[in-house]
Amino acid sequence: MMMDGKVYATNLQQTYSQSFWDMSDNDVPAEFWVYIPPGYTVDSVQFSTRVSPCRTFAKSASSGGGGTSGIKSQVSIGGNSVRSGGGSSTAQAHTHVTDLPSWYVPEHSHSTPSHSHGLNFGVTAASAGSISGIKTYIYINSPSSYGIYSPNPGTLEIGSLMISGWNSLKAWTDLPARIDGFVMVKITAN
Repeated sequence: MMMDGKVYATNLQQTYSQSFWDMSDNDVPAEFWVYIPPGYTVDSVQFSTRVSPCRTFAKSASSGGGGTSGIKSQVSIGGNSVRSGGGSSTAQAHTHVTDLPSWYVPEHSHSTPSHSHGLNFGVTAASAGSISGIKTYIYINSPSSYGIYSPNPGTLEIGSLMISGWNSLKAWTDLPARIDGFVMVKITAN
């Protein structure tokens, strides 16, 4: 637009992109956030994902564990009577063998020496075959699925689903996997 011999720009389109990665499985999705500033019209949002084998940053746990579990009930069998027995919230039910006709086991506990579980650090990656047949479920600002893909959806145009403010993009997989994501956002000031 030209006024008074000067050029003025109006309705400038802004374009920005984001790259991200996260882990996903059938319990926890990879989640990405995209921000649309107030006062802008969304012209286009292209969302691409790629599924790769799962990667971790700890190879294993060191040995260890421990604790004490108690049995809070008594077991007594004599003649025709039986009193309760079994486990507690910290101990599994277990048995004690004895000769009948009568026996008694008082309250007691079992102990394991105290110790810790450290992590053995290092990158571990699953094989490429670990994602064979994997399905990817895409969710955009919604509890319902946008689409199901096997394994990669390619580039999706999701601009019509964006709102002003923060937008949640989730990629859920039915097996452990790494999700790489890319978003290209085109917006114009109102």
